[in-house]
Amino acid sequence: MGIDLSDFKKKLLEIGNKIITESSSNGVLETLGEGANSLIKKRTRLGYGVSSHEGDKERLKPLSDAYKKVRKSHPKSSDTTPAKSNLTRTGEMLDSLDYQVSQGSVKITFKTQNNVDKAGYVTQGGRPFMNLSKPEINQLKAKLNDLIYERIKNLL
Repeated sequence: MGIDLSDFKKKLLEIGNKIITESSSNGVLETLGEGANSLIKKRTRLGYGVSSHEGDKERLKPLSDAYKKVRKSHPKSSDTTPAKSNLTRTGEMLDSLDYQVSQGSVKITFKTQNNVDKAGYVTQGGRPFMNLSKPEINQLKAKLNDLIYERIKNLL
């Protein structure tokens, strides 16, 4: 007299497939895209960048004295002071930070080509900001774990 585990095995495989589908759904990826954008904007506005994927957060390169004078004479953004290096002279570039969900992944990008160009220029100028630090990635992983856990609870 044995126990037939085939129904249990089928049900377990079905739940496993649903978990995989749910964890890579557009809703989950959009939440991660929004979270990454928020982390990058906040850190950068505080004057920090990250030079490599999972790198350390570091102060952005200071502004030159000549550029500080330009910013003093032509104030543009309420997000900064003329002497602070935080990539927010007008606020336009960081405000246009966006994300795209496609084929099971999230890409951090900008709404306009002009802002893609600006981001490239400031990054080459010694102010890299588009990478995520290890603690920021860990925050996103924790958010992902919470989302998946909630979805698993709803499946059972």
